[in-house]
Amino acid sequence: MCPLRHRLQSKRHVGITDLAAEPFIALSSGSPFRAAVDRLFEGAGLQPAIVAEVRTQRAICNMVAAGAGVSIIDPSVARDYAPRHLAAIEVRPRQAWAVVALTPRRTIPSQATRALLSDLVGAARKGSPADSPE
Repeated sequence: MCPLRHRLQSKRHVGITDLAAEPFIALSSGSPFRAAVDRLFEGAGLQPAIVAEVRTQRAICNMVAAGAGVSIIDPSVARDYAPRHLAAIEVRPRQAWAVVALTPRRTIPSQATRALLSDLVGAARKGSPADSPE
């Protein structure tokens, strides 16, 4: 994502190379999401130009909206801020995020638990508004 009126705002998607050339707002070291983003840059042989590290993706959104830089965040968080406060742009190559749900081994999940798991799987398959067919 990037601030409104940023040079990347008009693009349908950006690559890691585009983001490496910009001031980058990152999650704090130790976050699994941060590790995944770091792997995206490493896979391209690049390093982000990190100007700030914060604890939450909402803090990233606030900093990006204020014009401090660009970032990669979970689309579900970006939806709360785009399009009024920042521009959400798809990053390619697409990143697959693992979602894990744990249930007790020796109990049968309740109907509510099964419904929740079904909804989670459906949402994961559906993707975010930025996930358009290639």
